[in-house]
Amino acid sequence: SENWSSKVFTNLIQPTGNSYLNGIKLSVSEGEYKGYKVLFDLVFKDGKGVYESEYFAGEEKYLGYPVGNRISKGHYKIQKKVGFELKINPDGTTSVVGAVTDGTKKIYMNVGYDTKMNRLHEIFHTLGFTHPAKEGGKEGIMHYPPLRPSQRDADEIANSKFLPTIKK
Repeated sequence: SENWSSKVFTNLIQPTGNSYLNGIKLSVSEGEYKGYKVLFDLVFKDGKGVYESEYFAGEEKYLGYPVGNRISKGHYKIQKKVGFELKINPDGTTSVVGAVTDGTKKIYMNVGYDTKMNRLHEIFHTLGFTHPAKEGGKEGIMHYPPLRPSQRDADEIANSKFLPTIKK
């Protein structure tokens, strides 16, 4: 909608998110979409506030499917509530949880760990990606700390029934 200002999130992630992800040149190696390229066209809009952004996100649809999500920086009350705690990584090192995604729709970024890769990790949760609770995945964008999306990530996004696939 033209009365939304997108400059807040445009400066934070959109140019680097799409260009970074598309620059990896992911393609699907298995399943119905084998050989297809995976292209990202993430769009971010300033929702003005928590309640407004939840409302506007709920109204975002593509081909009848709900596609809107909300991303916000946490503050001390939210951070205690959603559990930004120290965790042990699969390799034995420790780190702080960079963000939490609630119900594949609401992303809360940990203020001190609001990085491009942590945001992308959480965005992939809104695309249906999961990992064991309080543990990162073994590779790719679901790893802790998040790594470059892997071939497995490309195959999962294309073959998942979580989102409709758009053939172009």
